[in-house]
Amino acid sequence: MLSASVGSTGGVATLRSQLPFDAKSASALAFIATVVKDYSKLDASIALYEKATRLVPSSSSYALNHAHTLEVLGRCAGCPI
Repeated sequence: MLSASVGSTGGVATLRSQLPFDAKSASALAFIATVVKDYSKLDASIALYEKATRLVPSSSSYALNHAHTLEVLGRCAGCPI
């Protein structure tokens, strides 16, 4: 249900209206990105990992997961690592 909601059109924006996208929520964003990735909602996953990585640029875990998701879609030319 979570992946269907966040992965739907406008889902990330809806999540943003309910969860502040700040450094305190970066771990939640990365977790949700992992969940939606597991259910093939890759564009939503990329958007969430990108936000988590920008909020906490020192997190190699967020950057690596973001890069792996980009790689799945063949977009790794822009990988953050």
